[in-house]
Amino acid sequence: MLLVIILVLLWLLFLILSFVFWEKLRNESTKNFLYLLNLLNLYNLRELSWDTILNNKWRYNLMNNKGYCFIKGDEMIKDIEYYANDFINYKPWYSRLGNDTNLNFRKRGYSRFAIEYNESRLIKLESKIFAIPSNENLLLKNKGRKFDEIEDDFIHHKLIHLLIWRLFDSLPINNNDRENNIWHVGLHAIRIISKYNEIEGLPTPEGIHQDGAQYVAIIFINKNNVNPTSAKNGIYNLNAIKGPSNQLTSSEHDYNNNECKLFECILSNTFDTILINDRMVTHDATPIIPNNINEIATRDMLIITFMHKQQDENTTYS
Repeated sequence: MLLVIILVLLWLLFLILSFVFWEKLRNESTKNFLYLLNLLNLYNLRELSWDTILNNKWRYNLMNNKGYCFIKGDEMIKDIEYYANDFINYKPWYSRLGNDTNLNFRKRGYSRFAIEYNESRLIKLESKIFAIPSNENLLLKNKGRKFDEIEDDFIHHKLIHLLIWRLFDSLPINNNDRENNIWHVGLHAIRIISKYNEIEGLPTPEGIHQDGAQYVAIIFINKNNVNPTSAKNGIYNLNAIKGPSNQLTSSEHDYNNNECKLFECILSNTFDTILINDRMVTHDATPIIPNNINEIATRDMLIITFMHKQQDENTTYS
C-alpha cells in the first residue's frame, strides 16, 4: 500500500513539474533557458510557440491575398529576443561591409543559402554574380554585380537562421513545393550613406522596381542621424510606372501615388519588416535625409530573398 502511495505521489510530482516546465517555456523571461536547451540540442528553436504558428498563418493569408504584409519588430522576434539582442549589440558588422562599386552611397554584402526543408537545414552556397531581370530594374538592367560575401559570424548567427525559417514558414507556399523543391535564400546586408549636398542616399536609386525573386523580406536594422520623415518605404501594384524617380514626369508620380500605391510606412524599430510577394507587387523607398546636415546619415537594412533553385541558377546577366 505504501508503495502505491509513493508511486501516486511521484506521478503527481511529475505532472506538476511538467506543467511548470512548459509554462516556463512560454514565459518571456526564460529566453536564456531556451538558449541553453538549444545548445544541448534538447529543444528545436525553429518554432517556439503556438503564437508564432498563428502569426505565420496570419502572414500567409495576407501574402496570398494582398501580396505584402507589415510585421512589427517585436512581433518579428517574438520568442527569440535573446538572439536578437546579441545580434544588434554587435553593430560593427555593417561598418565593415564592402563598398558597392556601382553606387558610391552604398555598402553591401551578399551571401546565399539553400533550404533543405525536410531536414530543417540551411546549406551555405558559393558566392555568385547577382543580377535582376532588365524589366524589373530600369536603372542597372540585368547588369551582373559582384559583392563581397557577408562575414561568417553574421550569416551564421542563430538569429539570422531563425529569421529565415520564420519568414519561410510565413510564405504562401504549398507543402508539396516546400518539401519537394529546393529554395534558395539571398542575404543582402546594405548600408545607405547620405551627406548633405555631397552624397544623396538613395535606398532605391532604380525607383519603383522588383527584385527578381519570388518573395522578399525588407528588414530594418538601424539608422543614425536620419530625418524621421525620410526613408519611407512604398508598396505598389503591378500597374505602377517603374524607373528612377527623377526620370518620371509629375503626372507619372501622381499616377503611382494616387492610383497604384497600396501601402507606405517608415521603418523605425529594429526588425520592422515588410514581407512581399515579388510577383504581385512592386516597391521603392524615398531618399535618406540627414537630421543634422553637418553629419553623415546611415541606414542599415537586411534584405532576404526567396526563390526556387532553378530561378536563382538560371539568372542571366550582361
